[in-house]
Amino acid sequence: MAEWKKVVVSGSSAELAGLTLTTQLAVAQGGTGLNSLSGQAGKTLTVNGGANGFTFADASAPSGTISSSAQVVAALPSGTVSGSSQIQDASLTQKGIVELATTAEVTTGTDTVRAVTPDSLKDGYQGSANVATLGTVTAGDVSAILPSGTVSGSSQIQDASLTQKGIVELATTAEVTTGTDTVRAVTPDSLKDGYQGSANVATLGTVTAGDVSAILPSGTVSGSSQIDNASATQKGIVELATDLEVATGTDTTRAVTPANVASFTGTSNIVTVGTVITGDVSAILPSGTVSGSSQITIQDASTSQKGIVELATTAEVTTGTDTVRAITPDALNGSTLGLVGLTLSGDANIAGDLTVQGTASFQSTENLLVKDKFIMLASGSAAATDGGIVIEQANPSGGPTGAVFAYDGLSTGRWGIDTAFNPTGSSYTPQAFMSAVVIGADDTLPTGTYAKKGNIFIGDSADEVWIYGS
Repeated sequence: MAEWKKVVVSGSSAELAGLTLTTQLAVAQGGTGLNSLSGQAGKTLTVNGGANGFTFADASAPSGTISSSAQVVAALPSGTVSGSSQIQDASLTQKGIVELATTAEVTTGTDTVRAVTPDSLKDGYQGSANVATLGTVTAGDVSAILPSGTVSGSSQIQDASLTQKGIVELATTAEVTTGTDTVRAVTPDSLKDGYQGSANVATLGTVTAGDVSAILPSGTVSGSSQIDNASATQKGIVELATDLEVATGTDTTRAVTPANVASFTGTSNIVTVGTVITGDVSAILPSGTVSGSSQITIQDASTSQKGIVELATTAEVTTGTDTVRAITPDALNGSTLGLVGLTLSGDANIAGDLTVQGTASFQSTENLLVKDKFIMLASGSAAATDGGIVIEQANPSGGPTGAVFAYDGLSTGRWGIDTAFNPTGSSYTPQAFMSAVVIGADDTLPTGTYAKKGNIFIGDSADEVWIYGS
């Protein structure tokens, strides 16, 4: 008979009727080393002496609790941590245990087996023949910690030159003014106050705002020979034209400004015809150009000819027989247009709802996007039925077959799968069922709908696991 069976997992409180091992659970293979383990309530699981396997025996209380270090020793190979022979002392070639050195031992500096702590190093270390305490360093004075004479002369740090990095003395303002010293370095202050130019760099004068004559050779920008006049083929300087010169229209060397353009009254080539009133082009076109069809012949529009067209009324749109008038959005919206058939070769975008009173068929849909969160299949069913989703795998002459994920409502009332299903049928028998996991609000085992083989129940109190089966 099928019923809920408890599954023993890590942390479970097992309820066993009996337990048999093919080999004894020995200490060397990870056993506890104890004579008994906790078993069912009121019983003790006891090792059968030297024989293989376990049996349950009555006991007033579970046994096997580790209460002393002797029981720990019993669970480990003899002598594992009982002496230094098991864990070796640390050395220069061997990891191991080590004792810490005292401050006095650090000061003496002869112990080779103890380890120094930061505290003993700070308080006990007083140097050695290899590390000498040379003295206290005064700010800016390194003589206390360096051998005598290291930085005392130029022989140790060379003077700077054009070919050698080194030390250098700064030049005075007077030495900068003189301009003959070749070994001292100029500072920004001495350059500002002492430098008065040379034969290679001449102080030409003070530049007045907008006047470059003080710092440029005489005549450089004083005439058109230096900067060419602008022309139709040459960039250059140009003089602006007056309104009179613009109106005359004969000057070829001056430039017109926006202000000149605003006051321009036209020429024989450019005529100011008049002001255009909305929708009236007669003010800017020769008389009679658009005054009648006799001036410009515009043909009627057709399916093969661009032209003029009359707009259709709502009634004409509803009738649907006129072949020469054009439909406006208003006339289309107000009509009761009825289409016997509609074929679209391109995309169709429908802003409102699409109601299909007949059968909707999708002959070729590569990617179907559905905004609804839930999809109802077998809509309108008055009783339990089967239904699901089929993914076609083959389509031989006998009809398509595919893998189905479906609900078996006519027989088992469970979800299942079938890898060789004919979608033209109206029912199916699952090859395998989907297992349902029930999370209990308490530890009451489910009955009815979910008491089916393969389903799993997880209790609330200790997350115990059950599976339904025979």
